[in-house]
Amino acid sequence: METKKLSPAAKSIEEKLKNNKALREIRREMGKFKVDCTKVTPSLRRGTLILIGKFLPLGGHEEIFQSERNTLLKAVQALPEVNNIIFQ
Repeated sequence: METKKLSPAAKSIEEKLKNNKALREIRREMGKFKVDCTKVTPSLRRGTLILIGKFLPLGGHEEIFQSERNTLLKAVQALPEVNNIIFQ
């Protein structure tokens, strides 16, 4: 059986589609916790997740903000596409 060789453009498109799927999963995880992530923009490049912005506590959940944020980061780190997390 012969394997197809992809052109550089096709590889680039394939990588972008894989990144978009991974970013959807990351955003889905971010929505599961009591942390306001509206001011956070995730970007994924070669396994490194870059989070630009600020995590804020949701109203009424200020006392559990640190633990929720840490749990969120552990859940995102556990995704197979994410090897490293950088904050900016």
